[in-house]
Parts: sequence; C-alpha cells; structure tokens
Amino acid sequence: MHQGFGFVEFRTEGDAEYAIKIMNMIKLHGQPLRLNKKTSGEVRALEVGANLFIGNLSEEVDEKLLYDTFSAFGVITGNTPKVMRDPETGVSKGFAFVNYDCFEAADMAIEAMSGQ
Repeated sequence: MHQGFGFVEFRTEGDAEYAIKIMNMIKLHGQPLRLNKKTSGEVRALEVGANLFIGNLSEEVDEKLLYDTFSAFGVITGNTPKVMRDPETGVSKGFAFVNYDCFEAADMAIEAMSGQ
C-alpha cells in the first residue's frame, strides 16, 4: 500500500513553479494531484543529483541493507539512505530515500530495482 504522496526535486525554483502551475489538480489514477513547494528546511546550494524515493519496504529493511543494495548503482550522497520511522516506536513507515550524485545512477537503480 502506498502512502499517497511523493517528492520531486527541480533544478530551479522557476521549474518548480512551472510544474505547480501546469500539474496542480490534474487527475492521476482518478485522484487530483496537489502540488506545493517545500516550505521549510534548509536551502541547498546548486546540487545536481537525484533524490530517490523507495517505497513498499519491509519493516526489517534498514539503512545498511539499503546502502549495500543501492550503492551498486552509483555514489550515494548526503545522510542517506534514510528509512523513515515512527518517532515514538522507531518502526519503519515502509519507505526511504537515497540521494545519488547524478541522475544516471538513480535511473539505473530504478530500472534494476523497480518491482523487486
């Protein structure tokens, strides 16, 4: 079961604004997309790379297993992989993020791991 949300990272703020203008409330699988810009958090200097969302994870999957698996496709950057967990119980929410230094690495990971 999916969580009903996702993230997209754009190179420029203008690109993000354009996507919101064009895609907001367009229906996808019968549901309207609701697009918003990130409103909090740090602003990074121009980093070219890819932030990959990984869903449908078993509770047993941890950061080490994700790192060992996804580092085969390219250089992992930042504080990732990061399994999202319930702050009170520490139990995985079933999704994680992996940041790559380039889009090609993310594309290879998606091609190889989609549906696995």
